[in-house]
Amino acid sequence: QVMGLQRITGGSVEDVSRLRFALKQSGVDVDGASKAIGKFEKGLGAAAKSAKATEAMTKLLGTSFRDSSGKIKPMTELLPQLAEKFKSMPNGAEKTALAMKLFGRAGADLIPFLNKGSKGLAELAKQSDKFGQTLNQKMVEDFLAARKNTRDWNLALEGLKIQIGAKLLPILTKLSLWFTEKAIPAIQTVGEAFVRLTDGTASTGEKLIAIAVAAGPIALI
Repeated sequence: QVMGLQRITGGSVEDVSRLRFALKQSGVDVDGASKAIGKFEKGLGAAAKSAKATEAMTKLLGTSFRDSSGKIKPMTELLPQLAEKFKSMPNGAEKTALAMKLFGRAGADLIPFLNKGSKGLAELAKQSDKFGQTLNQKMVEDFLAARKNTRDWNLALEGLKIQIGAKLLPILTKLSLWFTEKAIPAIQTVGEAFVRLTDGTASTGEKLIAIAVAAGPIALI
């Protein structure tokens, strides 16, 4: 989520992970917010193409979306400024309409986050640090490396299962055929012979075979 937000918003890993924490603590779905912020970013890019559109967007936002060099500000800087505008607006149709105009259909879901204002978001950023939710670049790289190693491990286990299966399946297939074609008929034949021994219909030969089979264990005893 942090890497996805960073691709959209820009800014450092620390600032983006604080933004993620603020969204979650505001009850906002992070993945949905990422898409909404991406739409907002796209709208800013379109507005930056002409002076007239830039002026209209600045008026709508209540703050400039460009930095001193004329570039679009990172979302981690712009969103707190925009949150001040939303905090000062009364709840209702006008606020909801503005959120949806800037962020698309998911804009209404961002209102609890935007209502915090810049001070509220700054306080949530401090809590992110306090509770160990703020990541740095080294931590992200370690997590990505661990995820790759886990993926490689799972692939290796899957390969091992395939190789073992390739060796065992022919043996199991032969065993299954032997059991169904040889063992079961033999067991049925023996069972039928014992039935005949017990009901008195066994032939002399079958009786002699039964005596010979029983003689072995008796001799051992």
